[in-house]
Amino acid sequence: MNYPFFRSPNFTPGRKKKIQAIVLHRVRKNFDEIINDCFNPACKESFHFVINKKARVFQLVKLSDTSWHAGWITNPDVADFFRPNPNFCSVGVALEAGENEGLAFQNQLDELIDLLKFIIKNLEIPADARHIVSHSFLDPKRNPGDPGSDFNWDEIFRRLGSEINSRQKERIEMKFDLSELLVKKIFRGLLNRNPNLSELDYYKHSDLDIAQITKRLIGTDEFKDRMLENK
Repeated sequence: MNYPFFRSPNFTPGRKKKIQAIVLHRVRKNFDEIINDCFNPACKESFHFVINKKARVFQLVKLSDTSWHAGWITNPDVADFFRPNPNFCSVGVALEAGENEGLAFQNQLDELIDLLKFIIKNLEIPADARHIVSHSFLDPKRNPGDPGSDFNWDEIFRRLGSEINSRQKERIEMKFDLSELLVKKIFRGLLNRNPNLSELDYYKHSDLDIAQITKRLIGTDEFKDRMLENK
């Protein structure tokens, strides 16, 4: 499949590791802003592919080269092949969403799935949730909500012909892509169970900062217990 190719200057020639994964991004900028950033050396950002809201796919970096789309890991549970830098082993795909807009139309999703099939076939990447991941799964602290809770993972994996364990997906989303309502529900539930929790007391009478409360909650025994209750 031939996509229009415009070479971004923001890439590293070649690969340090075998390509084993695809990382999906939701960029809350318009298409012109995305392209401007990818062609600005000072931004140090690029993707292998960008899909605009008109469902057109543009290739900015060759698959044999390393784009600069996901250089950080803040999730301790990612697969080892992503380390030390996810860029080394992955293909970066970005979808134009626009500032404060929802994921674009169904035809954009259709084009994404066709692109994923193309990448999977040519690079022999497994079509599963271990090898096709969100940016926020790799880096939940710096990039929460990318591509977001309304991203239709079920349809993607169904149409790719693979199966995803929905329970596992729910646990991943609960742990690394918590919505405001879910955070508040868990937070209030934990306080009701144990109002003297020192780890959570800071938030008891203040507005919740989602990133901070998520950081504080994850890893506590109380949070793990609550996760088990929601299996």
